[in-house]
Amino acid sequence: MKPITIGGILYNLVPVEDQREKSDKINEVFFQLFFQTNRIVVDKEKFQNSTFGFLGDKYLWEYNSSDKILWVSYKYIWSVLTPKFDYDTYEIEQILTSLIENHFNCSNIKTYPSFEEYQNEIEKHFN
Repeated sequence: MKPITIGGILYNLVPVEDQREKSDKINEVFFQLFFQTNRIVVDKEKFQNSTFGFLGDKYLWEYNSSDKILWVSYKYIWSVLTPKFDYDTYEIEQILTSLIENHFNCSNIKTYPSFEEYQNEIEKHFN
């Protein structure tokens, strides 16, 4: 697979075969991407219940506190995980939900991909 670069960090996406290794690796890769967040922004007038995480001017995630949904950038995070680990969208949702709930000690969180058109709108709004 082709290496990708996000925020100057190169990720070499190599196939992972072993299921245990796969589970450990998705945890590692997701949090490497997620914790690149270096800017957190809010706009309570337009996005009343949302907090956004960016890497520079790139949208990485949005947390909607009223719906308890973590929207994860399809372009910069979700699309990296799907082909690397050969999971479908539902499996990625379940895995990310579990990772977030365990890491942040919370429950009833849902995770979904946010797509490029919406990401572009958010980036334009905050940049």
